[in-house]
Amino acid sequence: MSENKKNNFFEINDFEIKTFVIADGLLSGEHRSFFTGHSTDFKDYRNYNTGDSLKLIDWKLYGRSDKLFIKKYEEQRNITISIFLDASASMVYNSGVEKSLFAKYLAAVLAIIALKQNDKINFSFFSDEITPVLKNGMGKGAIPYILKAVKNFKFSGKTDFKKLKKEISLLKSNVIIIISDFWTELNEISEICKLGALRNDLILFQVLSDDELFFKRKGDYKLIDSETGKSYFLSTTDIAAHYKKEVNIFLNEIEKLALQNNASYLLLNTESDMKKLLYRFFMER
Repeated sequence: MSENKKNNFFEINDFEIKTFVIADGLLSGEHRSFFTGHSTDFKDYRNYNTGDSLKLIDWKLYGRSDKLFIKKYEEQRNITISIFLDASASMVYNSGVEKSLFAKYLAAVLAIIALKQNDKINFSFFSDEITPVLKNGMGKGAIPYILKAVKNFKFSGKTDFKKLKKEISLLKSNVIIIISDFWTELNEISEICKLGALRNDLILFQVLSDDELFFKRKGDYKLIDSETGKSYFLSTTDIAAHYKKEVNIFLNEIEKLALQNNASYLLLNTESDMKKLLYRFFMER
């Protein structure tokens, strides 16, 4: 998206109405659950069809029969979903649509969908502390509370993925959703993926601004790390190409870590169409 065409949909005004617009748009005409979790109840096999997830192929059976078959499981109902929203200072970065605001919309939309489908949800913010705002919430009656909590929460502090890992290790959720910019060391993301994917259906939503992805700035800048306070001087002409290359490598590595651990991953640009990306993502899961 060009710098002159900013996404004006994501504003704090009418937050509740607009989150319902996105959630209801995703739910309309959709009859299966968006969140199914891992099921251990094997039901049957069916032939592989183009577009099916490769994760569902029984490769051992393929080795014996030279044919592709998909494992079918009994779908779990009334599952428990735990949503973790990164509330650290780096999420407040603003170059059009503020990351924190976009992430709030995303988290609220997912919570609405889960609650409308009668799934049970836990919702927490995380930075250098874990802040639970809803435990074992269920039903439409919990929606106004979660929307108010998400809308009014103030982001600050550093991201502590080690503390998040410890929190996840204590969970008994079918689905774990982490929403973050994931500006951290790859080994920390790897540990989260390994731990979450062992017992859960793990979904990583990475939220980044247009500027972070494509670095369209020109000139000389003094940059200040929003979490550490350290400052850096740079000339964009010297680093632009290198920055884009390193960011692409970093993003590819995160996606690779997710796939290796049977987790799902989606990168969202704050200038993108959230509804369209989420619909495509869940249809392909």
